[in-house]
Amino acid sequence: MKKCIALLTLLVLAVSCDDEGDFQEITIATPIVQSKADLRAGVAVLDPQPIQESEKIYAYQDFIFVGDSDNGFHVIDNSVPTAPVAVNYIKVPLHTDLAIRNDVIYANSGPDLVTFAIQPNGISQTGRFNDVLDYTATLNPGTDQINQVEFDFETQLVTGYSYEQVLVPVRDTVEASPLAGDFASAGGGTGTGGSLARFLVYQEVLYTLSDNQLTTFTIGNDQPVQTSQLYVNDRSETLFQDGTDLFIGTATGMFIYDVTTPSAPLFRSQVNHGLACDPVVVDGDYAYVTLRGGTICNSKVQDRLEIVDISDRDVPFLANVVPLATPYGLGVFQDQLFICQGENGLSRLDLATTPQLAVQEQTTGLTAYDVIPLQDRVILTGGNVLRQYSYDTTNGLVEISSLSL
Repeated sequence: MKKCIALLTLLVLAVSCDDEGDFQEITIATPIVQSKADLRAGVAVLDPQPIQESEKIYAYQDFIFVGDSDNGFHVIDNSVPTAPVAVNYIKVPLHTDLAIRNDVIYANSGPDLVTFAIQPNGISQTGRFNDVLDYTATLNPGTDQINQVEFDFETQLVTGYSYEQVLVPVRDTVEASPLAGDFASAGGGTGTGGSLARFLVYQEVLYTLSDNQLTTFTIGNDQPVQTSQLYVNDRSETLFQDGTDLFIGTATGMFIYDVTTPSAPLFRSQVNHGLACDPVVVDGDYAYVTLRGGTICNSKVQDRLEIVDISDRDVPFLANVVPLATPYGLGVFQDQLFICQGENGLSRLDLATTPQLAVQEQTTGLTAYDVIPLQDRVILTGGNVLRQYSYDTTNGLVEISSLSL
């Protein structure tokens, strides 16, 4: 039986000594281990359930799909946008992302890819492809040590960590050692994801992004077939496709890949920035990148919007910077850029003057996390509420529905 052991590891040491200078407070993480069999038995198609924490959104035909804090996703019938109705909760443990093509949902579940069919009588699971995705449990920034734990890499995986703060003698500190490899394991048409998406479908190819790898699958047949896997960046975060180019937002910069051959992405260029959370969208000759610092992103960078000139996609360059508080997801449609700002609401910027930009409209009194601008409306999630707005240049954003999740 193959065993893996997580070593007692010192990552970052924040010293807090007592009066005699003999002790320091550190954060210790203990891995939470689950059997893969239990993980795979946890998928279920259920009646609507209360949401725990709304996250990414995805729009497909008359449906909206809302992610729920690593637990699964909620299915909303949006055939009447003024009166959306929750119809299902799809329980998928360790789920963060999905993409849809031709009525087939492709969703991650830790290291596995799970497929569902959208049918007239409802949604049903159609397949599961085990250990085809790169998966690593997220470790909180500021963790100093990881407790030792033994587990079977083939039948178990680390799904998360519990944390405690303890005082230890200064002399008991140990040297840092690598961590990343310890827990890694291996209708028709296409839907629209928000800028926070890590799954994306282009033609007959599914792109999936892990913390450091871009993996492609052909999905024209019943069974997805992996066609490529390439290293991108240790902090890869989001995917956006424009024409035959794939834009990848990472915590250190924006990368552009040529997908003229969709199943074989080729690196084209990149623009670097300071360490920060980094969604990206594209409109014409410009890419719009929001940077957010804070604990999760492990960064002290100034919150801002960066405008990148991509008129020559082999030589992109930073054209302008606009300070902007707590930016999250963003979306662009018909020369209008919509940016979620968490508890600061939703902002709208007119792109007619790009790269010189300023906020034209600010919608407050709500929490904005992810946004999708469509042909006739704007879809927004945040604070466990799904909101939809009509938009025109005369009246601005006007709320047409609000569904508490």
